[in-house]
Amino acid sequence: MHAPCAHDAPLLVPAPVEIDMDVADEFGRHLTEAIAAGPRRVIVDMTRTVFCDSSGISAIMAAFNRIHAGGPLLCLAAPHPRVRRVLTIVGLDLLMPVHADLDEALTG
Repeated sequence: MHAPCAHDAPLLVPAPVEIDMDVADEFGRHLTEAIAAGPRRVIVDMTRTVFCDSSGISAIMAAFNRIHAGGPLLCLAAPHPRVRRVLTIVGLDLLMPVHADLDEALTG
């Protein structure tokens, strides 16, 4: 589900179109696997994501909480405006970078 990379390159994890209770556990497993691979950065590509409920937020937060000091940076890229609003309301944008687009995340 995620693109392979060297430790210095970011690892991309594509997010589903809708992150809800039907897919949140699987999505969370993919994030956990990405973090365990040991990259310096894990970028959640939310380019296609148009909906994210509390189970999706929980999956992202669980992945964030698995990162220890010196672990990879977790960031989100290109969330739809409605999804970005949810991320802002719950304060995820204060915990991790939320980039406007994928190019910005890749160069950030």
